Amino acid sequence: MEGWVEKSNGEPLACVGRAFSVPLLENNGKHWVRLPSVAARARAVPSPPLHLMGDKDMGFEQFGIISFTGLTKAAQFVENLRDNQLTGTICMRCGARFFPPRSDCDVCLSGDMEWFQISGEGKLLTFTKAMFAPAGFEKEVPYTLGVAEFDDGIKVFGRLDKALGDDQVKLGMKVKVRIVQLENDRVSYELTAA
Repeated sequence: MEGWVEKSNGEPLACVGRAFSVPLLENNGKHWVRLPSVAARARAVPSPPLHLMGDKDMGFEQFGIISFTGLTKAAQFVENLRDNQLTGTICMRCGARFFPPRSDCDVCLSGDMEWFQISGEGKLLTFTKAMFAPAGFEKEVPYTLGVAEFDDGIKVFGRLDKALGDDQVKLGMKVKVRIVQLENDRVSYELTAA
């Protein structure tokens, strides 16, 4: 089922897209979506038809191996990747910086956000090796995920370069971002040794 997920009072929570699914419970002919982080039940409401959204490509459907959403106010993130730049957002009101990028500040609630480039070297703070994968990533296991802190204090979560052997991945190691071109004109990024 596709649609917007809303609380029972009509307040929007999230979008359910073609590649994303959540368990649906049927109760008296109504479809309910149970979201683990939300105590209240939610109901699925059909999304607007694509022809009402115009014929403009939303951009985000080309991010990563599998994209869970094509609609976002932060679609410029993918265009920046295509320009070989990993970017986050900064709130122009309070200065809070975000990665992954956000379209609205959760500190001061402003929507006045600008893009900034994440570059230079970072330090690997933590990592884990994934031996099981979510839907769409089954062929990728095993792979290593990590969090690196860059010089400006921004933390980046991402996959580590598969070329790095287990013996090469160490806490505190210097890493840099590399933009990765994937099949079917998709794009992503990874952390690799600096």
